[in-house]
Amino acid sequence: MIDAKDIIDDAIDALQSGRSEARYRAVAARAYYAAYHFLLKHPCGQIFATATTSKKGGLHREFISWLYKSTEPCVLQVAMKLDALFDSRVIADYKIGAPFSSKTAQASIDDASDIIDVDLKSYNAAADRRTYP
Repeated sequence: MIDAKDIIDDAIDALQSGRSEARYRAVAARAYYAAYHFLLKHPCGQIFATATTSKKGGLHREFISWLYKSTEPCVLQVAMKLDALFDSRVIADYKIGAPFSSKTAQASIDDASDIIDVDLKSYNAAADRRTYP
């Protein structure tokens, strides 16, 4: 079974191996999905994921809106990055007449990698300090 890191690693490899607009678009889409799936499995997103398992359609924008409701600063930061990644993915997948650069693809990889590897460290540290009765 693959995880979010496998998907982002594939996006990185794809960007390094090809230099075409079609490749840049695919990379941005993979980066978004890596971050999205990571967050659904992360403790900050599990409540949403559990509550919406039977829903079909519209979950991506709904999930981002749900993340924006957090009181945790690091989750709000992640919400902004995921929102930007979503917008890039929409351009990449649906607005093929709009130009799409390697710089945009690299920015998508950078933001997704930050979400997966960096941005939630303070959330994780706080969760590690919580005590339960």
